Amino acid sequence: MRISTQQFFNRATSEMQAQQTQLAETQQRIATGKQHLRPSDDPIATARIIKLKEEIGRHEKFEDNLNSAERRLVLEESALDQVNTTSDRLKELAILAGNVALNDSNRRVMADEVDGLVEQLAGLMNTKDAQGEYLFAGAKGRTMPFQRDAAGTYAYHGDEGQRKIQIGPELQIATGDSGRQIFEVVPGDTEVTLLGADTALISAPTFADDDAETFEAFSEKHGDVTLTVADDGAGGWTFALLNGAGSPVEDEAGTAIAGMITPASPIEVGGLSFSFNAASLADGARVTLRAEQPRHSLLETAQTFSRMLREPVNNEQSRTRMQEGVADMLSDLALSKEGTLSAMTGLGARMNTLTVSRDVGAETKLQTQTALSVIEDLDYATAISDFSLQELALEAARQTFARINSMTLFDHLR
Repeated sequence: MRISTQQFFNRATSEMQAQQTQLAETQQRIATGKQHLRPSDDPIATARIIKLKEEIGRHEKFEDNLNSAERRLVLEESALDQVNTTSDRLKELAILAGNVALNDSNRRVMADEVDGLVEQLAGLMNTKDAQGEYLFAGAKGRTMPFQRDAAGTYAYHGDEGQRKIQIGPELQIATGDSGRQIFEVVPGDTEVTLLGADTALISAPTFADDDAETFEAFSEKHGDVTLTVADDGAGGWTFALLNGAGSPVEDEAGTAIAGMITPASPIEVGGLSFSFNAASLADGARVTLRAEQPRHSLLETAQTFSRMLREPVNNEQSRTRMQEGVADMLSDLALSKEGTLSAMTGLGARMNTLTVSRDVGAETKLQTQTALSVIEDLDYATAISDFSLQELALEAARQTFARINSMTLFDHLR
């Protein structure tokens, strides 16, 4: 087969261009440190690289979330620690207030300090993070949890939820708490709530002999109870008492609590005294009685204590009130301390979870990065060896082309 001069030139040029391309690609791999320059180099490897990078990206997001969660938990722990410190000072003042040697002027000075501690406590309970979200508002991070009304009383405006953040593929952690659960732990007086559409059926109930404990025990045993009214068919009315399951509530003797109704005449049920309203009597009418014990925070107790300190103590009755107030303050402080210590215990457990999750995540990320490196990163020793061989081959091709190019028929005829 004859090879023309044009064919020789074309083929030689094509081969040298191909070698130059290979050399340039090898040089680019060395410069970038990557084994694959484009997806077409190895589609299967490219797909694995994309998947591994996505996995690394998820772990980096979890790391960001872990850091964010840790900052919030550390801030919350610091706030609770300061709450405990402030509570300790209130306890010192309460103990000091019981000293009979103090005069009214001394107690007024103490009251001023208590007011300052109340403001300090309120600020701690309304602690915000770097993003301006409240730590103790539950899931309502943008709502100030403890707000002061026109009367100067603090009320909780958050909810009972928790802000959570994803710190692992299957793990979320709470980064905030409900101020109601941590701080509103001081029980108040038991109240009776009327539920249902027929709340006008009975008059405002009161505790017989001012003893709420009897109805508390009754409600603890039976839960919410419902009074039902029925027409006896003879111009009179009867009532019955049912539990949540619709079964009759029985007294200590095992007899169902029921009877005739005499409007305006008081009836006592489980330590609760009330009367039926004649205008609301109707066959099938019913009202549910629920015992509730509202709770408040140490803020309200401290405010009450401050007001008590400003009252003159000039007789036996006022001294007794002072001693009772001191006892109430110390009792409420103990309950408040228990609430914050319980919250700090929970915080410690969550921070331990963060530590374990961070270690596990770091190990998993390292393994993923290692797998990615095996597929994606260049073997420099092999690449440099290939580059040297390709460079040598290209130079040899150039020299050969130059020598063949100089050979003509006329050189042989000389």
